[in-house]
Amino acid sequence: MFKNIGKTDRIIRVILGLSLMILSVLIGSGILGFVVALFGIVFFVTGVVGWCGLYTLVGFSSKGQGVDKITRNDIKRAVREHKVEVEKKPVVKKSVAKKKVEKKPVVKKSTVVKKSSTKKVVKKKPVVKKSNK
Repeated sequence: MFKNIGKTDRIIRVILGLSLMILSVLIGSGILGFVVALFGIVFFVTGVVGWCGLYTLVGFSSKGQGVDKITRNDIKRAVREHKVEVEKKPVVKKSVAKKKVEKKPVVKKSTVVKKSSTKKVVKKKPVVKKSNK
């Protein structure tokens, strides 16, 4: 006889069993009091023992049904049994490429200064600055 009732189910059965037994005492003697007490005793005993005969007949178990009980090996076995193929895609790391910006030399335009009295034209030579980079 193995346990087929989970922790939460057992707690609920013990509380419900005790409540039904107290209710049967409040109801008193009679058929209704006896039936309520009988259900209370059944719920209490199955909750304490952790085994339910009805669950066994039906093939149900509330013990160990949780997501945290699934292991990595269970998943691998399920994949193998159902012949599910998992496509592995290569991981591509994107790198941000820095663009090289070439600086052009700054050229100043020549300035023309006119003097009205002598009518001389002075021209300045353009200045070119070169960057060292």
